[in-house]
Amino acid sequence: MDVSSLFLDLPGVALHATADAAPPEWIQLLPPGTFSGTDGRGPYHVADADALIRVSMAAGKLPIDENHATDLAAPLGRESPARGWIVALDNRGDDARTGGIWGRVEWTQSGVALMADKSYRGISPVFTHAKGGRVTKLLRAALTNTPNLAQLASLHARISAEERAKLPEEMFAVPGKRQLIIRDPEHVELAWDMVDRTADLTDTERAEARRRILARARKLGMDTSGWKTAAHSEGADMDIATVRKALGLPDTADEAACLAAMETGRQQVTLQAQQLAERDKRIADFGAKFVPLEEHVALQAQVDTMVKAASADAARRFVDQAIAEGKPIAAESVRERMIALHMADPAATEKMVGEMPSINARGADGRFAPAKGGDGGTEMMSAEDKEVMSKFGLTKEQLADWRKKRAEREKEA
Repeated sequence: MDVSSLFLDLPGVALHATADAAPPEWIQLLPPGTFSGTDGRGPYHVADADALIRVSMAAGKLPIDENHATDLAAPLGRESPARGWIVALDNRGDDARTGGIWGRVEWTQSGVALMADKSYRGISPVFTHAKGGRVTKLLRAALTNTPNLAQLASLHARISAEERAKLPEEMFAVPGKRQLIIRDPEHVELAWDMVDRTADLTDTERAEARRRILARARKLGMDTSGWKTAAHSEGADMDIATVRKALGLPDTADEAACLAAMETGRQQVTLQAQQLAERDKRIADFGAKFVPLEEHVALQAQVDTMVKAASADAARRFVDQAIAEGKPIAAESVRERMIALHMADPAATEKMVGEMPSINARGADGRFAPAKGGDGGTEMMSAEDKEVMSKFGLTKEQLADWRKKRAEREKEA
């Protein structure tokens, strides 16, 4: 005899409290006709509803817990309080919406609070069934939000806390944590169905648990050909021959060997991912010690601009100082050309300007002053002034204009 737990999201059955805060008195536990779990487990059917009701209620009221705590938490010594009690069962016929087997519930105070809070949306009945799928007895039900609980097979495989404490470690699929009992065929099947939903296992522990479950099943002579992992239950079914081929294993490799090979591959992928992450970190650390090329180019451009500005400033200061000393650089265009020459070749420009004669007069102040009462003709100029005019092609008017501009700049300074 097998036990199954089916999540039934039944149309028309609301578990939430009504407007006056009262939870539903009757809830649908089994639909009419033939039905299956959302994972395809089944089909199941009720052959004689009235007989099923008599057998189910023979021992008294049936508990309603949360998330199958009676079957999953209680064996671990944890609490599994009832949130309600099914005190009567009713056969309501074959109507697809309102038929099937319904239960009248006496809710506990905590159950009333859960219903008022709308904490759960569905009922998951637990029942025994024959191999052909005929439901033979309703055991209990659970409030749940988790669909597809058909995988919780053999939930009748219960064990007391005292018995559990006495089990040796080899009777657990996860011996280090003493989880998933594999003492007998019923517990082995339950362990296989639960291994993918046991939340506090690492990937390595889960893979090793599968291997131990399958090894125990073979030792007990169990047929595991139809067993599926949670991944298979989602529709990713694949025959073992295809798996062997994909993993490069021989035809003699069983499912345990396939799982071991997949775990080895997973570990290798994890190791490679870690190595790649470390490499990327080293590259990032290396790059942090050097200026990126684009930043270097931008910085160099800033330096070039600063150097050019400093060179131009130095050239202007030199040329303006030469003008102040009486060097024949009168016209603005000549001044700009001299500045450009100095920026290109300061030493050569300074040498050339140094060789230029000064056109300052030899008065008491060391400057040229035109003679009073004359017309400014060349006969009133010194021999040095005439030499400058001749060398640079200046007329006396241009020389006089240059002196005027120089005087104005000196006055402004």
